Amino acid sequence: PSVIAPAPAPERVVVVGYTSGSTGRPKTNPKTWGSFVASTHFNAARLREALGERWRGSLPWILATVPPQHMYGMEMAVLLPLLGGMGLHGGHPLYPADVAAALKELPEPRVLVTTPVHLRALHRSGIELPTLGAIVSATAPLPREMAEALERRFATTVLEFFGSTETCVIASRRTALESAWRPYPGVVIHPG
Repeated sequence: PSVIAPAPAPERVVVVGYTSGSTGRPKTNPKTWGSFVASTHFNAARLREALGERWRGSLPWILATVPPQHMYGMEMAVLLPLLGGMGLHGGHPLYPADVAAALKELPEPRVLVTTPVHLRALHRSGIELPTLGAIVSATAPLPREMAEALERRFATTVLEFFGSTETCVIASRRTALESAWRPYPGVVIHPG
């Protein structure tokens, strides 16, 4: 028999993230269950929007090259499968051939969650990938030319997510077509 564990209270701190310290000393950032649930809802909705009508009602399968210890990895490789109704490949491949092999193990629609560094390596490798429903990139800016090239080469949609340890993901864009970020509902972005 299945057992369903009760969800933590929304105000309960479930994770303490740490900034990288690139702007000074690393700082702690307590994350509540409610903030993770809200962020995951928006991430899943944006990803399903990118997958489009072809995959409506399908179970997306995620392959993440980012570790769950990073906030981006936590959001994409832990919370999306846990709360967003998505499957997850158990590996974290690094090299292009390993990424391709792991993707082939997944049913469609496949979603590659990765970084610009990994995407450049995949693009330059010349390796073929199975059909991708979408690619999600974060951790550094993805040049528009690279996003365009990836969309052409892999016949997919490339999404870029914007966030931080302090905020989680707060905006996204389809970099090949959009230069402006699309903030999530309730998020207002002001120049600093």
